[in-house]
Amino acid sequence: MWTTHALPILSNKSLILQKLQTEDTPRLVELAQDPAMRDFTTIPSPFPVENALEFISSSSVPTDSLIRWAIAAVDKPSTYLGTIEMHVQSPICVDIGYSLHPHARGLGIMPKAVGASKRLRIVRRISPRRNQDTYHKHCFSTYH
Repeated sequence: MWTTHALPILSNKSLILQKLQTEDTPRLVELAQDPAMRDFTTIPSPFPVENALEFISSSSVPTDSLIRWAIAAVDKPSTYLGTIEMHVQSPICVDIGYSLHPHARGLGIMPKAVGASKRLRIVRRISPRRNQDTYHKHCFSTYH
């Protein structure tokens, strides 16, 4: 889908999608310990600092099937708000996964982050799956 190389930094007027940093560790651990996060994901519990550091390390370079960014506000790029990732499902489809720190929820951040991810020129159209809260992404690739 995309070549394995440095993670592209994407942004819009209010958000920046960037590489996860070790400085994101405390807020990532807080997110992972949030009951809502544990209820709706398979994230390990407990989720110690070591798990967060491993997650950050594994996210540093995109692979053929996964690209992951930290979400931050343009005016506070060092404050981790959450994570957005694209998983390649087929040559024409990616699933977008995301998580938001509890303090970042309800602020309209995720729709803006998905919008910023479109700058990668992979996501062309978003359509909901039947009766599910997740979304099926139809896409095209400009990276070969």
